[in-house]
Amino acid sequence: MDIQKTWYVLFVRSQDEYKVCKYLCEFHLNAFVPKMKVLHRKNGVKTLVEKMMFPNYVFVESELEQNEFVDQLNLLKKRGLQSIKLLKFDHLGTPALRPEEMLYLSRLLNEEKVMDHSIGIIEGGKTIITEGPLKGMENTIIKIDRHKRRALIELMICNQPTRVNVSLEIISKI
Repeated sequence: MDIQKTWYVLFVRSQDEYKVCKYLCEFHLNAFVPKMKVLHRKNGVKTLVEKMMFPNYVFVESELEQNEFVDQLNLLKKRGLQSIKLLKFDHLGTPALRPEEMLYLSRLLNEEKVMDHSIGIIEGGKTIITEGPLKGMENTIIKIDRHKRRALIELMICNQPTRVNVSLEIISKI
């Protein structure tokens, strides 16, 4: 029988994302900060750099039931990790990330929990993604900035519409 994993979402102080992530990993929790590769140009040279997808948030992938996870998190808070808050979906304390949101995010992220750069074309006013994680997900694109090689996408996180600027290079317009 396959054990169901849940992604818990923690809100942390700004600039503490990697410190909290490292601390949680020391206690054998599979914590990660979702990142994305964005095209950055400096002195005329284009390079892909990694950037946090959701600043102020740390995700934890766990097989623990919610009550066990909350107990372990409370224990870690007593040991000095006080600047975190577990996001909850409702007043009952249901984990914030629903299974369909987790599935959607895991489709965008690679094994290292990084969203790769996407490439596409515009044909007859319609965007078609030819490579990358946005392939087949063109309906999530709200706006494209061809100059900056970015796309504004909307996805549901914690049952809230969330907009993220991701890397998208349009290589031709037909």
